[in-house]
Amino acid sequence: MATLKPTFDTASLLSIIQTELAVHPLCSKVDIYKLMFQALYGPTHMIPDEDLIIKGIINERSAMKTTFTPLVQDIGSGNAFYRISLSLLPDIAPVREAQILCQYIMSSRQAFDTDWDEWGKTWKVIDLLLYANSIHFIDINDDIDALLNHRSIPSHSSIYHDNYIPHYRLVHHSFLPKLLAELK
Repeated sequence: MATLKPTFDTASLLSIIQTELAVHPLCSKVDIYKLMFQALYGPTHMIPDEDLIIKGIINERSAMKTTFTPLVQDIGSGNAFYRISLSLLPDIAPVREAQILCQYIMSSRQAFDTDWDEWGKTWKVIDLLLYANSIHFIDINDDIDALLNHRSIPSHSSIYHDNYIPHYRLVHHSFLPKLLAELK
């Protein structure tokens, strides 16, 4: 079952951004770009190869040296997607848990490809919202235009990686209760 792309009014967009800045204050504009893309499209950008996703989860979880928090982060005002920390999975051979998480990632994918023209327009609204609310970042060269032109999703910025060491996957809010129950 594919999910539908959520819609957000400007108050919801601002709330998502402010929540992220409260949780991860050392983030860059590129991280907000990534966050907002994830809030709208969830894991749709991932290659839908279950074996590849499961292997990636297992390898990434096994290599983790710290806990990524929050363990569960709402990035969609309760009606879109959540970041699920891989710290919720056991650190040694989490095969069953990786399979469960993969199932919910695949179910969270949207039934259509990203509309990059629509995303570009949405980003312009978000960028104006950042400016109007005096939300500024230390990264001067954010390369957002290049990301839009290449229709790509970035990794987190180096400042984000250095301070938070992100390890998570995206799941639609409608699957969260079942996922958390199955991971116990």
